Amino acid sequence: MAIAPLAGFGATQLYTAEAATPVQERLTPRIRDTVKVLAFVYGGLTLGGIVVLHLGGMGTFDAVNYALTTVSTGGYSPDSDSVAAFDSWAIELAITAGMVMSGTNFAIYYTAARRGLGRAVGNAELLTYLGVILACTMLITADLYASDHRGSLALAFRDALFQSASLTTGTAFSSTDWTAWPPFSLALLVLVMAVGGCAGSTAGGMKAVRVYLLGRHAGQEMFRLIHPRAALPLVLGDRILPERLRVGVLSFFLVYMATLAVGTLLIALHQVPVGEAFGSDFSSVNITGAFPGPAGTPQFYADLPTTAKTTLAIFMLLGRLELFTVLVLLSPAFWRA
Repeated sequence: MAIAPLAGFGATQLYTAEAATPVQERLTPRIRDTVKVLAFVYGGLTLGGIVVLHLGGMGTFDAVNYALTTVSTGGYSPDSDSVAAFDSWAIELAITAGMVMSGTNFAIYYTAARRGLGRAVGNAELLTYLGVILACTMLITADLYASDHRGSLALAFRDALFQSASLTTGTAFSSTDWTAWPPFSLALLVLVMAVGGCAGSTAGGMKAVRVYLLGRHAGQEMFRLIHPRAALPLVLGDRILPERLRVGVLSFFLVYMATLAVGTLLIALHQVPVGEAFGSDFSSVNITGAFPGPAGTPQFYADLPTTAKTTLAIFMLLGRLELFTVLVLLSPAFWRA
């Protein structure tokens, strides 16, 4: 974004698409300055993560690596057992906090610094995002404890909190073998992978703001069945959104579902079972890299033919760059503009 004007690109269009939020609010008048603010936040989170992890007992090398991959919500680990290799509650808690903060809209940190913490904490998307993680944690804790997968409620909560934050943000760190959990917990984790983090963060998924607005829209449509003449504007926090944004959110959901459908069909063409085909495409589009069953194992991808690997690589890029960003880049009108 900072160099786009020099290269002749449409920086405004790209920023709008990549921000992944229906409410466009620049932090500064110039996009280049806004990008600098976001880069400062990203760098601050990374440096803070290194310090906290080092204080938590990690060596410097591991602290740097885990901080980098936590803030980027990439989840890549230098240890084959991921975070489970440390078996440390302090480290898990630090990484959990890092993942949750990295899945938050970076603009919120700037808003908190400039306008006060109260305004930032009242953000509707942030409350939705945190609510999803909290609800997932509570439900999985109960499921793990009831099914005797964990001997104590504290251990069940520890694992549930870490994996809920990890898979909601798309980081996909693991503190335990969560793929062996009960079916209810696995289904819940798959659902939160699709929700993802906040817009304007490094997390994947549809983004919490879109899920929030889709929920509001569904509720309004049910209300209209009873009250056909009711005027129900779409509201985000204290803002009334224009109707075109309602259409934009619905359009994104259609594109998202179509991407999953097309990707599943393309992988199934390689004689991959439907469940594995969907799982591999789902984890690619939502940039989690994790899924229950064979589609979550390295051997599954190693055995895929080259064309299937290439297809999934393309879908990973689609999920990482935002679907609309790629569509904008492929549009001739964007380059003419």
